[in-house]
Amino acid sequence: MRFSHEDWISLKGEGQHRITALRALIRIAPLPDGRTDVEKLSLLQKPMTMCTRSDERHLALQRASAIRTVDSLRFLVPYLDQDRYAQRACLSIVELAHHRGVREPKEEEFHEALDRVLRISRDATVKDRAKRYKNDQTWVRPSK
Repeated sequence: MRFSHEDWISLKGEGQHRITALRALIRIAPLPDGRTDVEKLSLLQKPMTMCTRSDERHLALQRASAIRTVDSLRFLVPYLDQDRYAQRACLSIVELAHHRGVREPKEEEFHEALDRVLRISRDATVKDRAKRYKNDQTWVRPSK
């Protein structure tokens, strides 16, 4: 059985069931299942407004980077202004910028976001990645 967007959004329960349902929706929203990227992002944005805890908002910001569109960047950028979510937004923006096919068509918009990441991020790796992507360089995740 496939739930509609409205079925998920109409969750009115309280407590742990509501949190579990919101987290499940946030996790599955970006998964490939025939929906368009616009639909996936919308499915991720709606529960963001329903979240009552930072944990779920952080998860939504993380999952946004799996929807590889400039609209995901636009969704993430306002969170750079919110201290509680800025570091997670920085990482997600850098994750999106990693994908050249997403970054290059909207290079100026990505460069503006990456400049903000460079000013805001407290993570040296995130800053290094932002610099590299601005310079059209690659970054390879270090092996463990």
